[in-house]
Amino acid sequence: MGYKVHVTETCDEEAPRLITHVETTLATTTDGQVTTPIHTALQTQDLLPADHIVDTAYLDAELLVTSQQEYGVNLVGPTRQDWGRHARTAMGLRHRLSHWIGKTNAPRVLREKRVNSGHPALIIAAIR
Repeated sequence: MGYKVHVTETCDEEAPRLITHVETTLATTTDGQVTTPIHTALQTQDLLPADHIVDTAYLDAELLVTSQQEYGVNLVGPTRQDWGRHARTAMGLRHRLSHWIGKTNAPRVLREKRVNSGHPALIIAAIR
């Protein structure tokens, strides 16, 4: 069995890049399973970013909302392609996420944005 290392670093343009957290997991642990533990560890050290730029595997609809609700962190990254049978209908990812947000006490703004790689990212912003 192997291991994976998840490294969190700063990326401020006017400051040096510093590693703020390292999380080691079994290779079988999915990246999305460590997003919340990483945020918890960063919160403990008072190092939570306002925007956390992540790879696709570290985010999903639930993490987009809970990261903001529980930690005040906006997850930013390319979203997964919606391959579900409803992807080409009104029940696509955007509709399902909007519907889920409407049923919770979650943020109310949902928009799409292109990140530096050119891939679409879903951005959820809180209205308080």
